[in-house]
Amino acid sequence: METNVNVQNNDEVEIDLREILFVLLDKLLVILLVGVLAAGLAFLGTKLFITPKYQSETSIYVMSKKNEESTASANDYVTSNYMTKDYQELITSRPVLEQVIADLDLDFSTGALKGMITVENKENTRIIAITITDTNPERARKIADAVRATSAVKIKEVMGIENVNVVEPASLSSSPVSPNVFKNMIIGGALGIILAM
Repeated sequence: METNVNVQNNDEVEIDLREILFVLLDKLLVILLVGVLAAGLAFLGTKLFITPKYQSETSIYVMSKKNEESTASANDYVTSNYMTKDYQELITSRPVLEQVIADLDLDFSTGALKGMITVENKENTRIIAITITDTNPERARKIADAVRATSAVKIKEVMGIENVNVVEPASLSSSPVSPNVFKNMIIGGALGIILAM
């Protein structure tokens, strides 16, 4: 008896699922229209209410000491790699940030400027990339160049480094890195479909 009841309950669940599926298929056009409408709203919201942000990247090459010979020793290479963490800290240090703010006459606090800076050591190299994220692409480029130049002086001064060379000057971004309009439209459309279902 109990086995029959379970079978009947399972049959009822299958019938309910089929009914739900038929209802969804019957309303498929409405569900898709809601999804498209939600994607459109996400597009408009992204374009109208989210400020685009641009990035400018510059990079420097740091040697632990002046390289007077044609090749550096293995010890110099290991030391330079180890010390890149120190260089990264110096790049975002308060004196560097204050000098950049003064040089460019920026209306930012040191904390706000630090939040715009990303410092990354390229893997297995002595190259340090400095990336600035800002709402103004030209200002991002100017800040990147200023941070690079000011931090190079600070690294030489504090660490006793003689060689801090420019690998790549700051770039001027022509397209924003955020927001991602397409991604927001996909998320909006998916949420609209889920809500409609």
